[in-house]
Amino acid sequence: MKHDTIRLRASAAILIAAFASFVLSVTLWFTGSHEEGIFVGLWAPTFFALSDPTRLRLLLLLADQNELCVCELTHALAEFQPKISRHLAMLREAGIVLDRREGLWIHYR
Repeated sequence: MKHDTIRLRASAAILIAAFASFVLSVTLWFTGSHEEGIFVGLWAPTFFALSDPTRLRLLLLLADQNELCVCELTHALAEFQPKISRHLAMLREAGIVLDRREGLWIHYR
């Protein structure tokens, strides 16, 4: 049941990100903005980071638990550790999540 809720929330987040991207595109098209490159350059990494269901599921788990280590996220999503670490790195580079090292463990929030 909890996985269905996570899937539903992830689907909603994808729709919201897609809608926001659409609104930005339409706004730039109607205004004929010459600064389109600035807007796209600022928002593209964020929208790209939010465009993947695995990354959205990671965000939902982090929002629910505040902070989790990579091993906990790997177990919760039943995915391989390198895949989870790669997705978390993309979220970190986009400025969406923060990380902290504790010995060999990396915790994300």
